[in-house]
Amino acid sequence: MGTKNKPWQIRLGFTLREFFFALYKKTGLTQKETIDYKDINKILIIRTDRLGDAVITTPLIKAIKANLPDKQLYILCSEQNKIIFKNNPFIDKLFIIDISPWLDYRIIKFPVLGPVFNFIYSLIYHSKDKKFMSVLRSLKSEKIDVVFDAVGRRRTAFLSRYLGKFTIGPKVSEIIFLYNYYPDYLWVDTTNKKHIIERYFETFFKAIQL
Repeated sequence: MGTKNKPWQIRLGFTLREFFFALYKKTGLTQKETIDYKDINKILIIRTDRLGDAVITTPLIKAIKANLPDKQLYILCSEQNKIIFKNNPFIDKLFIIDISPWLDYRIIKFPVLGPVFNFIYSLIYHSKDKKFMSVLRSLKSEKIDVVFDAVGRRRTAFLSRYLGKFTIGPKVSEIIFLYNYYPDYLWVDTTNKKHIIERYFETFFKAIQL
């Protein structure tokens, strides 16, 4: 279904996304890269949203350990979904943050500018959260080689770039240049016949040279 009959905010959002994609492509900021598995020691998956999202990530976690058994696999999750990961035998380390303010969207809802403002608000909020910052410092000290951003929001895209040497994520409009590898389609897309789990598998394993 096209965007012709959708509200103007959504139409504007799609237009701005296409503008950013075209701009980044022309400037070379969105060139895809891959990484050799021999250059990887530690992998981090960011999954800081809700329970259902956490559940559909567990097949990927198992597959990573099956294909890369000698690599350390870490998860950055939230207080809201940690129960899904706590006793998973394929996870080497679990890092937990509280994302309560991320779920409270009473701020600005406007294409591009709204999310940017909300991101800045979150940045300021969390900079004062000692526990949150402590978790990030601990992760940074681990020297993560690959970060797979399973959330695909602006906040997690910036976290990916900060925490890892090589980043993998979805095709997310104006911050796509933060990922070294991304698919040619949106993960959340009702027109895509592939299940979201298949999209995760395809994205991750295409980025890694086995």
